[in-house]
Amino acid sequence: MKLHVETGRNGIKFYLIPLFLLFSLCFTSPLFALATNAPASDFTLVTLEGKKVSLSDYRGKMVILKLGTTWCPGCRDQNRELQKIDDFIKEAGITLIEIFLDDPADEIRAYQQEYAMKSPVVTLLGDERLQRDYNVYAIPRLIILSADQKILVDSTGMKAAQIKARILQK
Repeated sequence: MKLHVETGRNGIKFYLIPLFLLFSLCFTSPLFALATNAPASDFTLVTLEGKKVSLSDYRGKMVILKLGTTWCPGCRDQNRELQKIDDFIKEAGITLIEIFLDDPADEIRAYQQEYAMKSPVVTLLGDERLQRDYNVYAIPRLIILSADQKILVDSTGMKAAQIKARILQK
């Protein structure tokens, strides 16, 4: 069996591109993670209804920030994991802030119906500043903040048991 390799105009072998993307997703995401115990950057974004909401509005409450899109398979997986601990999130009084980075409002609403949560979810529309301040180069992104808005964990995806365990550690 012989592997046929095509080269582009610049001589780059096309099979190198998927390998590079795989490498960057698997091995470089910790390079972009925010430092543990560092203060989270405040932001002000808008809800689907146009209301302005700031992260600082939730000072004094533990917060889970979920950054992603409606079309990302990993983002859908992350929502399924959050659904598994939905009751725990609600009982613990944790605020879940879901920030959509690249989606129209109607697609977000449909997505949220499919992945409905019992716990309150604050839905915000991301912007370039947030993506820059939070080093968003891979999604889904899950950032757990303490009540004083320090970063407890920054991950490109976590299982339900890992999320719950990290929250219980505070």
